[in-house]
Amino acid sequence: EKQSQLIVEAAEMLHQGVVAEETDWNTLRIRVHQIENRGDDITHQTLTRLHRTFITPMEPQDIHDICLRLDDVLDMIDEVAGRFHIFKITSLPNRVQTMTQNLVANSHATSAAVQAVAQGKDVSSLLIKIHDLEDEADQLNHQALTDLFDTEHDPIRLIKLKEIFELIEEAADSFEDVGHVLEAAVVKNA
Repeated sequence: EKQSQLIVEAAEMLHQGVVAEETDWNTLRIRVHQIENRGDDITHQTLTRLHRTFITPMEPQDIHDICLRLDDVLDMIDEVAGRFHIFKITSLPNRVQTMTQNLVANSHATSAAVQAVAQGKDVSSLLIKIHDLEDEADQLNHQALTDLFDTEHDPIRLIKLKEIFELIEEAADSFEDVGHVLEAAVVKNA
C-alpha cells in the first residue's frame, strides 16, 4: 500500500512538471528519483519480511509479484522524469499533459486496487478501470505520434518527443501489468 501511494505521488509530481509554465527538470528528476528510491526501500523491506514470515495474508509469490510490478511502475515514472531532464525540452505539445494526466488517473486506480486487495474487497471494477486507462493511453500515444510526425520538422526534437511519448505509454503499460498480477492474486486467493 505504501508503494502504491508513492506511485501516486510520483505520477502527480511528473504531471505538475508537465503542466507548469516553466519546470526545472533536473530538480523534478531528483525529486521523482527520491520517491523511486523510497519505493526501492519498501520493496527490499517487504521482500525481506516476506522471506522471514511463515504465515502471510496471501500466497508469498503473489505478494512478491505485486511488489515487483509496483516497483516497475515507479521505475518507469522515474525513467520518464529522467528523460525530460536529459532532453531539456522547453515546450511540450499539449497532448503530453493528457498523457501524464492518464498516468495520474491510473496511479489512483492502482493504489485503490492495491488497498482493496489488502482489505479483501472486490477489485473487479478497479481492474477494469486500470485496463480502460491503459487502452486510453495506447490511443493517446498513437494520436500523439501521428500529430508529431505530421507537424514536427526538427528531426532532433521529433526523436526526443517520440521517445518521451513511448516511455509514457510504457509507464501506462506497467500499470496494467500490476492489474494482471492483482487479478491473478485475487483469483488464486479467493
